[in-house]
Amino acid sequence: MTTVCNYVRVLSVLFTSDTWTRHSSAVAADPALQQAIVQVLVDHCLPATAEALQAEAATGLQEQGTGWQMLLRLDILLRDNSLRPAVAKWGRAPGAAVAVGRAAAILSLLPTSRAGAMPGDAFSRLLFEGTSLLVQCLYGVLFPDAAGMERGSEAAPTASDTELSAAAQIALQLVPRLVSSYAAELDDPQACAAYPAGVPIYFNNLSVACCYLAQPLSLPFLFQLEECSAAQLNGWLAAVTATLRLLPRLSALDAQLKQHGSEMVGAERCCSSILEQLVRYLPQQLGQIARRMQQLSGSAAVLDGVAWGSLQAQLWALHTSLCRLVAALTAPVEPLCLPGVSLDGQAWRQLLFSLNASLLPVIDAHWLAQGSQARATSRMQFLAEAPG
Repeated sequence: MTTVCNYVRVLSVLFTSDTWTRHSSAVAADPALQQAIVQVLVDHCLPATAEALQAEAATGLQEQGTGWQMLLRLDILLRDNSLRPAVAKWGRAPGAAVAVGRAAAILSLLPTSRAGAMPGDAFSRLLFEGTSLLVQCLYGVLFPDAAGMERGSEAAPTASDTELSAAAQIALQLVPRLVSSYAAELDDPQACAAYPAGVPIYFNNLSVACCYLAQPLSLPFLFQLEECSAAQLNGWLAAVTATLRLLPRLSALDAQLKQHGSEMVGAERCCSSILEQLVRYLPQQLGQIARRMQQLSGSAAVLDGVAWGSLQAQLWALHTSLCRLVAALTAPVEPLCLPGVSLDGQAWRQLLFSLNASLLPVIDAHWLAQGSQARATSRMQFLAEAPG
């Protein structure tokens, strides 16, 4: 652990200190060296960071802890412009899904809110830096074109579609937890006061974090759902529903940023990205869900009543969230204003189509759940009445 920690510390000085500019420039000019550095960071430093934070979580995460310091430095390094091409290329290589899982594990150490043993600004700092680290690990999955441009003619091993799908699924499962953490932060009236660096710095960091947050929140809208299992459909529905419920809070955050004179556009970018994906992709994805449900209902491995009931509940939650969004956007008094978003006629048609399209699978799941339960009851009666 000490060796890994020292390696991260040395690299941090190399890339951030003006004294070592000549050396960092040499790294920027050597793609092979960049790739080697990134490989060590994600293969050795990332798991060591996750282990250190896990060990420190029992006593309360603090900025003085080894895990905390490693997380901060690791995130800064992976965001460095000179390593960006190597990060993109690595993100399409075997092992990316493992790194995404480790970044997700770091975020899962967060409590549900600032209350508890976590002191001072540790909750927000870990939330912001953990979100950024997750996006760095997802970079090649989220932006395959960037990775492809850097790959060139080099015959490097690449991750299979299965591995990349696994990485995306890990991030998808984390979305509701991530949304819950940000909701707790945005709803906490004492959040600014708990940030020793001051209110302007707090809002600046929160705005930057929202720029990163937009990427995992947009990820569910890009999934192909026609081959998903029932459990994966449930995860997808939970992620989209959680994302919809965060939109009003992001709108309120944007207003706060403007009050503080911030020129950052994190909340605005996050809102516009989510709604753009919602309008563009949700209708066709709801069609994919309906078709997948038909396939599952007609397959040999028919889902039981509990599975269909779970899907029904998640579909109903999505439909309800869409209803609330439309109602908030059209409220006669103080309607919800999503920054950076212009809802034209086509966008409204797409939203209302999704509203209706989300209700139809609810009905199908309800009937399938009832049918499965009836079949199960009939089987039990048959077994009970069968001669001994």
